[in-house]
Amino acid sequence: MPTLQEKAILVKLFYLNQQNSIATVKEFRRMKHIRRGPMSPCALRKMIQKFETTGQLAILPGRGRKQIPSSSVEDVATAVVEASSQSPHGSVSVPVISRVLDMSYSTVQKILRRILNFYPYKIKPVHLF
Repeated sequence: MPTLQEKAILVKLFYLNQQNSIATVKEFRRMKHIRRGPMSPCALRKMIQKFETTGQLAILPGRGRKQIPSSSVEDVATAVVEASSQSPHGSVSVPVISRVLDMSYSTVQKILRRILNFYPYKIKPVHLF
């Protein structure tokens, strides 16, 4: 993946070579003394097209996986406390909470494990001796 400076050089060379992507890639490789990379002529055309529509060479914000909202974390935490207080064993399962809150199983499990640090194998005494 080319850096931002290399992308800027590629855009400049593209317009200097009368918008010829193959000649641009060859010229860039000759300038940098490399045999392969940083991108194919087709990838260069796509990058130029994105540059012409957005005016930016950097990766656009808002890409990638979205964060879990804090309201969902609070809902899961309160549901765990309520369900565990009603349970005779003092524990509750992920499917039960996901059904109660109408949330996906994987989201509830991520919240419990990664954010609230609840794990199914925490040892706690059941019988007193």
